[in-house]
Amino acid sequence: SVLFSRNLHDSRFIADTNLNGRRIVAVDDVRDSLELLGEVLQQAGCDVRLAGSAKEALQLLKLEAADLVLTDLGMPE
Repeated sequence: SVLFSRNLHDSRFIADTNLNGRRIVAVDDVRDSLELLGEVLQQAGCDVRLAGSAKEALQLLKLEAADLVLTDLGMPE
């Protein structure tokens, strides 16, 4: 689980995570957003696969199961 809390003396969000080793597929057609999400998840200890489309994500999932799929809901395809 991921718990987000906000310190009143600091404007940054702090995440208490237990994601070590989790296989995550992140899907977004905006490459910059996708790469940023991938970096954040990797820093949290995740094994991340990035996909720029739903079709690409499905191809990745056929090769290897994931614990979680994070996707942009407003993608063109």
